[in-house]
Amino acid sequence: MDPGERRARWLRASNDITGSLLSGNDPKASLLLVAERARQLAEAPVAAIALPDEQRPGNLVFEVVDGVGLGADQISGLSVPIAETGSGHVFVTGKAAIFRQYGNHVLARTDDPSVRFPPQVADLDSSVVVPLAAASDVLGVLVLVRFRGDPLFTEGDLEMAETFAAHAAVALVFARAAETRRRLAVLEDRDRIARGLHDLVIQRLFAVGLGLDGLRSKLDGEHAETVGGFVAQLDETIHEVRRTIFSLHEEQDRLRADLVKTTREAAASLGFEPHLRLDGPLDSLVPDTVRPDLLATLRDTLSDIARAGQARAVEVGVRVEPDGSMLELRVTDDEGADLRWRTQLREEDAP
Repeated sequence: MDPGERRARWLRASNDITGSLLSGNDPKASLLLVAERARQLAEAPVAAIALPDEQRPGNLVFEVVDGVGLGADQISGLSVPIAETGSGHVFVTGKAAIFRQYGNHVLARTDDPSVRFPPQVADLDSSVVVPLAAASDVLGVLVLVRFRGDPLFTEGDLEMAETFAAHAAVALVFARAAETRRRLAVLEDRDRIARGLHDLVIQRLFAVGLGLDGLRSKLDGEHAETVGGFVAQLDETIHEVRRTIFSLHEEQDRLRADLVKTTREAAASLGFEPHLRLDGPLDSLVPDTVRPDLLATLRDTLSDIARAGQARAVEVGVRVEPDGSMLELRVTDDEGADLRWRTQLREEDAP
């Protein structure tokens, strides 16, 4: 194929990718499409896209891998250090490059001993690594690799891959912006529903509960006990509605979301979902340094209860004082377990 035709194919693919990304497809599917089309056009058996690893700062993670004759599932999710790696160098400098013996470099530089590479990785040789760059912002890198014995990549291949990656990066930026707008619209709807539940439903339930509680004092023993049961049910309903409000705010309130997620995940081992109560401005008053200890304590406690295998109901309460002085976690079950974990949030309040 002559260079002009190859260039035209790359440009047509760029237009196709742009249209797909802007159509609102799933971000992961869009990345896979970019890798797949780039691999086909470059006549490379392997293509991958690496992005900054949010879980391991200083690393790149291979979000998608598209390959023929390679265990792509075993490579996808691989995290490699940015320092002293070809992919990391391209990411930091924003300058495309051609490398040889790519597989050997990957095997030598990965810092995750638990990763077991397919044998074919050692046979990866000539590679093109180009930045996914929009203006001065480098989102990640596109990697195209050929096996040992395949034709080596040329400067012409590098130039066309770089142009393709630049077009794809711009489309990805617009696609992410569109996704952000959609998420904001959803969050606005959630916030509106949450305000309605808090300002209308809870207030009415609370008023009814107060009225019934006042009526109870005027009734005889049996009827007073019946009304007292209704008041208790209303109180429980109010807590459930508040829990729903917290769930609606999961995307906005990270600590509340993490607490909800942790209790839900425990349901698999417990056989039921713990009942969670959250009180106070947790997200605004609990510092980031305290959150890992809180979540770890909750996770370990629920795991201990699950291992015991006796409980049929678990109550989890997390409360922060309105003045931000104290945080308390309490976990109880119907078998008598009662854990309390408290921590001072302000040094001047510590004994």
